[in-house]
Amino acid sequence: YLLAIVIWAYCQLCREKKMDNNPYAQYSSIAFQLLASIGLCAYLGQKIDHYYATQTPIFTALMVIVGIAAGLYLVVKQVRRNNHDKK
Repeated sequence: YLLAIVIWAYCQLCREKKMDNNPYAQYSSIAFQLLASIGLCAYLGQKIDHYYATQTPIFTALMVIVGIAAGLYLVVKQVRRNNHDKK
């Protein structure tokens, strides 16, 4: 879970330093955002499952799906912004 925080911090640094000139930096940032959103949601799901003492990790599964959806939203948003900036 510390990895998710580190990935989020890296993404923020990429945005602040305007690494838009390097396409590798752009797309690695997108990958890190996707991983961070999934990891954070999985962590929250585990905490909710632990709090309610569920027999099956239903909240973890639901939160991972939410993390995937949020991550994909961020990916689409970033790609659209990159394509718009190139025009």
